[in-house]
Amino acid sequence: MKYYGKKIILGGILLVVLIFIGGVLVVPRNARAEENKCVIKEARFRPSGDKGSGWYTDSYRPQVRVDIWSENCIGKKIQISIRDSDDHNTLDDVFTRDSIDNMNGRPIEVPGDYFSIKLVAGEDECEMSDNPDCNYYFKIDKTSDGATEEFLSQNKEGGMLRYQCDGSILFGACDEIWGFLGIEKFTDWTTLTDDLLGTPLSGYVLLEPLGEFTSLDAEKEGLGGYLNKIFAVVIGLAGLLAVLMLVINGIQYMMTDSVFQKGEAKSGIGNALLGLFLALGAFVILNTINPDLVNLDLNPDKISIDINDMPMIVGAPGTALGDYIVGEPWTPSGITPSETDARKKLSDAGITVTSSTGATCTTVGQPGCTSAGGLPYSTIDKIIALKTKCNCPITVTGATEYWLHKTHGLGKAVVDFSVTPGLTKYIMGTETETFPADCEDYAVNKDGLNFIAKAEATPACVKWSPAPHWHIVFN
Repeated sequence: MKYYGKKIILGGILLVVLIFIGGVLVVPRNARAEENKCVIKEARFRPSGDKGSGWYTDSYRPQVRVDIWSENCIGKKIQISIRDSDDHNTLDDVFTRDSIDNMNGRPIEVPGDYFSIKLVAGEDECEMSDNPDCNYYFKIDKTSDGATEEFLSQNKEGGMLRYQCDGSILFGACDEIWGFLGIEKFTDWTTLTDDLLGTPLSGYVLLEPLGEFTSLDAEKEGLGGYLNKIFAVVIGLAGLLAVLMLVINGIQYMMTDSVFQKGEAKSGIGNALLGLFLALGAFVILNTINPDLVNLDLNPDKISIDINDMPMIVGAPGTALGDYIVGEPWTPSGITPSETDARKKLSDAGITVTSSTGATCTTVGQPGCTSAGGLPYSTIDKIIALKTKCNCPITVTGATEYWLHKTHGLGKAVVDFSVTPGLTKYIMGTETETFPADCEDYAVNKDGLNFIAKAEATPACVKWSPAPHWHIVFN
């Protein structure tokens, strides 16, 4: 007896624990479900109210919007109906309960907390015996999962739209249907005005909008892509026709006893197989030889040629060359540092300045020379710092002789270095000491140095360069 009593006590304790857990888990879940319930907080016609006679005509049909403010509804579907509150029982009313034809329980996927259903006004369900003829309101029904409460616009601000219809002369009926333009999302409920309606529309309006044409993107496919698709369609049609001819001639061959007709059928089967082989064979052979033969590309890639350090054309002595005259002394007076000062500072740091001929530029337009005069002091300091950081020999082969190099000049932080294994290793940031032949730019930002180095080799990059070198632009 004591044994069963213990089991009853344990069972009671377990039941209490389960009830407690259920209360902790289920109640908050229900509360969360209630918190996340889709709610229509406010909705209204825009414009709304009594518009009287002449506001709507069959030749001048204004736009109307139903603005909706929702909460926790994004991605969910609501159902909206626009109705006419007439008291007359017409045949259409029996089926739609006074709802206009294309807005009777129409499902709408909510795009945002604030959105508009854009329409073109019509006369559907209006009664000429009423005053005014059209008395529209709307209803937002519960969704199938019950996530949305019913919303009825009658007796709410902005909830009615009234106007006289434009009855036809022949029958005196209000017979123009409404038009559906689409859904528009907006961000602020308080700033909406009737001015957002745009230009009223005229003419025939479809029950549903046609697909919208936005723009023609010629870069994605272009004529080449179009022809490729036509090519594939033609081959597919050829295969389909071949199979069809095989079936027809096969049936003819089996169904006839005539030797002559059997011969025609065999000939048709052979021709169909030959046509199929030619169509597919041509594609396979061309695609095997070169896929580009069956992939028409009428928009080839643009080829750009980067010309760097192109020498200027030096004229005869006395000819103007930029701001200077060919034959004038170089470096111009007043430029600091002078050739002597710049070379001395570099030389004291163990840096050599040389050229293909070993000459120092003394006049404008002089070929095969190198000039360090006019290099900024800050650039000279960076060259010295680079030698220290890479712990490698540095030889300057190009500096301010602007007539020999397009990007060089007085006051510019641009120099050329001869190729050394240590410098190459430092610039590329790898263990390799091989000078690259890819003509690429290498961005270097380390040890307090920031510069762009371009590997320029002969003849891959700069055909007129006397030798491979590093083209350096300090930042």
